[in-house]
Amino acid sequence: MTKPTPDIDQDPLWEQARNAVATHAERLRTLTEHGHLYGWAVLHGLSGPQLWPRVKHELRDQLGIDFDHLRATTHAARRAAIAQADNGPHLRLWAAGNSTRQSFAVCGPRGVLWYNNLTIDDWWYHGDQATAELSAAHRATWLAGRARTLAGIGAARLTLHLNTPGIHTDLLTGTAERARVALTVEPVAADDNPAVTWCLEPGWRSCTDLPEFIAATEDNTSPTDQNMPGDSAESSQHTSAATEGGVR
Repeated sequence: MTKPTPDIDQDPLWEQARNAVATHAERLRTLTEHGHLYGWAVLHGLSGPQLWPRVKHELRDQLGIDFDHLRATTHAARRAAIAQADNGPHLRLWAAGNSTRQSFAVCGPRGVLWYNNLTIDDWWYHGDQATAELSAAHRATWLAGRARTLAGIGAARLTLHLNTPGIHTDLLTGTAERARVALTVEPVAADDNPAVTWCLEPGWRSCTDLPEFIAATEDNTSPTDQNMPGDSAESSQHTSAATEGGVR
């Protein structure tokens, strides 16, 4: 039995989607990536399960923008880049989260790269230890992609050391693809993960030493004792109460 076609003209959700696309048409024509289009929808409250399919239809109908095609093309390009990761650098990171302190940390071979607090608007963190660790893993994967981009490298391999055995590569696939890194997750004992200790440190450190991280990674396979918690220079530099993620 054929499903009846909805009366678009009488549906207020269709009208909302149609008007939104028409109103922002000039801006939407400048957005060439599917992520930017979806970000626009989120910003304007159009990303819900009822509205978003209608918005995608109006993008095609009014502006000739095929969101699904753009997304598929982007994913294919990312996968093609990752397939060449064997020709890129091998990055190595250690990550940890702490739900009690509501904090996370990411370390590289030469010491800490990033530590800060987890906030209630975190995409992955839901107040428990498992999601604190998951958030830290996603952040570390993103950080590797950011370093790769700044270094002008097409793709890279990332070995991510975590002390939570329940986090595996499949849980990080989307972030790894966006970061254009071929990801391997390797469990490590908490005593061998420097990020665990950095989760206990007050203050914060922003991820600013990324080019140096890329340069250092090839020659180091384990974290050194550089920039260990308690070092006076590090502590004085990163104990500000203000941070983009809030105050720990």
